[in-house]
Amino acid sequence: MFKKILKLAFLAIIIPVFITGITNAQVIEREGIEEIIVTAQKTEQNIQDVPIAVTAFDTGSLELQQIETFGDIQFNAPNITFTKGNFTGSNFVIRGVNSYTVAASGDSGVAFHINNVPVATRIFETEYYDLERVEILRGPQGTLFGQNSTGGTINVISKKPTLDEVSGKVDLTLGDYGLTKTRGAVNLPLSDTVATRMSFVITDRDGFTDNIVTGQDLDDANHVSFRSDWIVELSDSASLRVFGQYFDAD
Repeated sequence: MFKKILKLAFLAIIIPVFITGITNAQVIEREGIEEIIVTAQKTEQNIQDVPIAVTAFDTGSLELQQIETFGDIQFNAPNITFTKGNFTGSNFVIRGVNSYTVAASGDSGVAFHINNVPVATRIFETEYYDLERVEILRGPQGTLFGQNSTGGTINVISKKPTLDEVSGKVDLTLGDYGLTKTRGAVNLPLSDTVATRMSFVITDRDGFTDNIVTGQDLDDANHVSFRSDWIVELSDSASLRVFGQYFDAD
């Protein structure tokens, strides 16, 4: 009698769990895997069809994993290290390959692009904001991305202006050491064929270290970054996109 009661109690516990597991499995199977589009080969492709070692982070992934700078990527993607000096020097290494030059005029072994346009200057200080995704391509990429891409390529894709409606967003972050960070973006359709998108991020923070002789704060931050993006629809199959980005770090 006791064994029968024990079996009934066991079935009463395990059956609902089993049914719940089946239901969850059906939900996962119905939802499927989200398609990830990248431009690793200068054209939009599903990341599963690209024969290159690619790591991509979309807007949701960047926010979920709190990736705000290039220094945060090394903790979320394999084979990548990032180091930064006290001033403007920085070193981005993919699979151990880079130039390791210390001169400001030296070329890096990892190429950097914004919307597939090469940027010669090192702007690894800037923060990610109003982006569609960040792509990391490992291995030599000289065929498609030119020189200085022996170790790989970093491709930052910003959000395009759209012609559908006016939209915008803004957020404010407050923290210790007097941290204030303001980020915002606005999309403005100017006509049926012209639209612009403006975005910015302003960061201000006191230093973590005090100079006991002069009383000056060290390691403080005062960064300003602004992007202006314009798109003109020339025809049904052609469009012109012009963008510019300003960044200043004190």
